[in-house]
Amino acid sequence: MGDTIDLLLKNGFIYDGSGDAPFRGNVGIKGDRIVLSGSETAESEVVIDVDGLCVSPGFVDTHGHSEFNIIVAPECESKVLQGVATEINGNCGLSAGPLLNDAKIRREADFIEAGIPYRWNSLKEYFVYLNERYPVINYATLSGQGN
Repeated sequence: MGDTIDLLLKNGFIYDGSGDAPFRGNVGIKGDRIVLSGSETAESEVVIDVDGLCVSPGFVDTHGHSEFNIIVAPECESKVLQGVATEINGNCGLSAGPLLNDAKIRREADFIEAGIPYRWNSLKEYFVYLNERYPVINYATLSGQGN
């Protein structure tokens, strides 16, 4: 590879998500893309020796409850530090929407505790509001039957 990359993680145990055994190697990143892996290498602005550490794709948290936290803290530090790249919410019968009538009244304490001034009714309105905060993880939700 002739181009300079932004980040080279070298000497890690790479779990590629295929289910195969991990292998020792490098991972190169340019922008927001993985551009090399395995024994390949390239000139890089930043090189981190991850010898003895594991490198893997981001994890999917299929049972989250961050409906309000992701708005207040869109950097999602607690998720990112665990390797979570995608979170699915709306479990346990509760979701961020639709919030109509009694459901809106029941969730009012969540709005107040989180310090969120805006009130939405539909999941569409929720996602418009959420996306204006640019969360760093991927996010999806079920529509809670308890709403």
